[in-house]
Amino acid sequence: MDTHHPNNRFCNLGKFRIVRFVVRQFVGAIKMHVLDVGEMAQLFVKSFKLVAIFATACVVLEVIFPAYRYSFASYIRGARNWIIRIGCGTLIWHLYAIGLIWLGVKPLVTINFGALLHSNNAIINTVLAVLSGVLVAIAGDFFYYWMHRAQHAVPFLWRLHATHHSIRELTAWNCNHHISEPFVYAAFVALPLALIHFESGVVPIAAMTLITFQAHLSHSSTRFNLGPLRYLIGDNKFHRIHHSTELHHRHKNYGFFTTVWDTIFRTAYWPKMSEWPEVGMRDQPEPLTVRDFIMFPFDQRRWRKTKAGSGTGGIETGGLNAVKRDGPVHSDRSSAI
Repeated sequence: MDTHHPNNRFCNLGKFRIVRFVVRQFVGAIKMHVLDVGEMAQLFVKSFKLVAIFATACVVLEVIFPAYRYSFASYIRGARNWIIRIGCGTLIWHLYAIGLIWLGVKPLVTINFGALLHSNNAIINTVLAVLSGVLVAIAGDFFYYWMHRAQHAVPFLWRLHATHHSIRELTAWNCNHHISEPFVYAAFVALPLALIHFESGVVPIAAMTLITFQAHLSHSSTRFNLGPLRYLIGDNKFHRIHHSTELHHRHKNYGFFTTVWDTIFRTAYWPKMSEWPEVGMRDQPEPLTVRDFIMFPFDQRRWRKTKAGSGTGGIETGGLNAVKRDGPVHSDRSSAI
């Protein structure tokens, strides 16, 4: 065939235009259905509103009932990191939801606590609705508990998670995880919960609201805590042990929402009334810049001779000697009250 014939050139040009048209339509479909910027923007705004409201509410408690006073810069740094993390998380969770739809993932089992716990009495029904929501959170926290233990045992997962544990000025605002951790949550928590689905009968936004508040309270540097209720729901006093620099606090208090699984699997440590340990990592400085925050797990200077572990012992050897460079963990940036 003579490819130089004018008719052949027009034919090839027509094919090229058809291919280009198809590609444009395909890219347009991806942008519309996968990268739905409008939907992601709405999710970002809603998520940041919840963080801002509850983190600020906990800050009020930190001011009124302080356990430690930290620098104002740490609150600003925390807000900045939240914006970055929520922005990245919005994209990751959006793609995760689209992926479940494309793959046709559906629950293999559905456990409906809302249907099991029901009464015709309005007051009793309200109590049972709250209880069903708590039971759903406890059941879901089973997967978080084991994911969290894996994060402290597997070196690669520990690198990602250590970003969170390196924070020395831990407050309701300054308690960020690394931007990559939604991938870990999706694989080890969200996917199992998509296959084993728990229903509470409670409006999902109400459940998410309570969990968001509890997440900020558990990292808050305030002496206000849940008291005896911590034997069911984790609070700041219980969770601070998990971030402690003290050696006898290692490998303790992994649960996120509840303390039940720590109790069952014998990793619970119940702090004494006056026990408010310092937090952070002995040989790793808290990331202060945006670059440090994003690159923390991938900075080879930090991880040359390190091993997986807890907030205290995960970086006991090698890496940057933060004690020499930044002073001891109990620095003048924070003071116990």
